Amino acid sequence: MGSHLPQNYTTHEELVAAASAKGLASVGTELIAYDMDAGYAIVQATANGERGRYSGLGDCTKANVNRGIAPHFIRMAETRAVNRALRLYLGQGMVSIEELSEGRPPVEPAPADKPKHPSFDKNERGRWFARLAELGADYEAIKELPICEKNGKPSTWPTAWRDKLLAKLESGEVTP
Repeated sequence: MGSHLPQNYTTHEELVAAASAKGLASVGTELIAYDMDAGYAIVQATANGERGRYSGLGDCTKANVNRGIAPHFIRMAETRAVNRALRLYLGQGMVSIEELSEGRPPVEPAPADKPKHPSFDKNERGRWFARLAELGADYEAIKELPICEKNGKPSTWPTAWRDKLLAKLESGEVTP
């Protein structure tokens, strides 16, 4: 995926466990703003417990998360808000991985010819990987190409896209 995450971060699971151990009584959330068409949401979370009451805002757009999370941008905004409130509750400055943006450009709509789960059956897989081997290409290196950064692993692509990639590798237009 080519993600550049910091070495030190926490997770939602760790924050919930730590806050619970330090007297967290409840966390409430409120959807402050959202736009389904534009794909953004802002949520406020409030953590209450023995240490007091702490609030945090979380925002999310379809453009600042990966494609798998993009359809669930409201829930991610909520998770980010909860994490920020819990970090304040705990007095912890370390960012949570869920708060990080991958800095990706807006997700482009899939072309009409790209099914959600294209077939990559055993025969086609064997043919495709054999052709890669003939070209001296390594699948792990292929996955690092910019086209894969943008469109995901070739195993999830339509057959026509994989064949175009093979043609580009063969012509030398693309090199892993």
